[in-house]
Amino acid sequence: MSDILVATQRGNSFWGLEFKKKRKGQFSCSRVKSFNPEELSGRQNVTVVADIQPFHYARERVTKGPPEAIRIQLVERVERIGIFRNSPEIFYKPETERGMYVECSICAVDPDQRDLLLDQLIKYRIGPRSLFHTAIATSAFVLDQVPNESVIAVHGDEKSGWIIITDSAGIRYLRSIKFDEFLGLSDVAIKEEIDLAAGQYRRMTGLDVTKTLVFGSIRGLIPEADSPSRLKWCPDANEEDIAQYPELFGALLVPAEFMMLPKLWVSWNKHLSWAKKVAVGMTILAVTNGALAGYFFRKEQQIKTSTTVKAQIIRTKSEELTKKIPFEKLKLVDAYKNSLEAFKREPKMDEFIAWLVNTIPSDFKITHMSIKKSLPQPGSAPTPQITPSPATTSGGESGSFSVTISLGAITNFEEAHRVFQNILEAVHSRYSVSKSGFRFNDRENTTECNFELKL
Repeated sequence: MSDILVATQRGNSFWGLEFKKKRKGQFSCSRVKSFNPEELSGRQNVTVVADIQPFHYARERVTKGPPEAIRIQLVERVERIGIFRNSPEIFYKPETERGMYVECSICAVDPDQRDLLLDQLIKYRIGPRSLFHTAIATSAFVLDQVPNESVIAVHGDEKSGWIIITDSAGIRYLRSIKFDEFLGLSDVAIKEEIDLAAGQYRRMTGLDVTKTLVFGSIRGLIPEADSPSRLKWCPDANEEDIAQYPELFGALLVPAEFMMLPKLWVSWNKHLSWAKKVAVGMTILAVTNGALAGYFFRKEQQIKTSTTVKAQIIRTKSEELTKKIPFEKLKLVDAYKNSLEAFKREPKMDEFIAWLVNTIPSDFKITHMSIKKSLPQPGSAPTPQITPSPATTSGGESGSFSVTISLGAITNFEEAHRVFQNILEAVHSRYSVSKSGFRFNDRENTTECNFELKL
């Protein structure tokens, strides 16, 4: 598997790290470092994490139905909030179903702002394979590290950030926070935001938050908070990188339903992947064809040379044999050959008898059968010969067999006539019928069928 580069944009630079997939879901990774846009130019395997604003996350319960019907209901719910100037683009994941309703986790983003980011990536010739929101990627990371506790996580820098609450049911609370430009960042402001979010969670669930995590540059203001230092699935990950950039690690864990690339872009990525595979296959095929063409050309030349040599040997042997065998003996060879060919052309009586037995119904019996062989009449069908020989006229031409058959049975007229027609059709399909006859005795219910044919 090729390396996966996960990057996030901060200012005019990108910060990211590369993952390599190992066996059994394990990864190794590099250290997080800064990339200039020129360094990423031409990369087509970049997973981008971005803090696109405005952004909204919620859990909504709507009526069950086809995916498009669910989507329309969710868009209407988000539009009522009033934070988007235009119709938002939503990405949703069904969580639980109860009766006629389904509860969905939804992400909503302004498509214009999302497209501005994509335009910038295109300008840098960076091809994203995936696009996730920073808050969702961080939430996925927290859920992976603490899946069964109610956790409040704060991720931010001196200007803004996100507060996230997760528990065993998934993301339960997610809100962006901004800090006063004049008063600056303080532990008091962060703790107020944490208390506000914890109170909201208590009102929703009746439960208290049991763990607090802090990520990013603000973690020094809350020293009592925790932050994961080791990843089971990526033991190479640096502790400082995890604490500073949890979204880069969480990007590998986000459900596919929250991938925010446009559908056309996703379709293009799929076709591009197939095009690369086809291109590799065509290259291998072209190289293979070239190698095979060279191999068969050499073989053809070898066969031509060998054939020429063998043909010369055969001509030489033939000339030597002709000189050794007198002309009179060669005539005997020709006569034998003609006799053998005539025998092969003659009808095979064993085949005829077997066919006849299979054709006649079991309740019909052969009452009479005679077979005569007739030789061709002299001069009836002359065959031009350049050098006639006595054997040609005596045994070189095959004769024919004249067969007379009589069949009898005790049956009714309809059955007898039907069998006669069937046998006649079967005989006509294989042999030349000279005569045929059908007689029925209605007093005794006996029938007699006669056939004369040539093989």
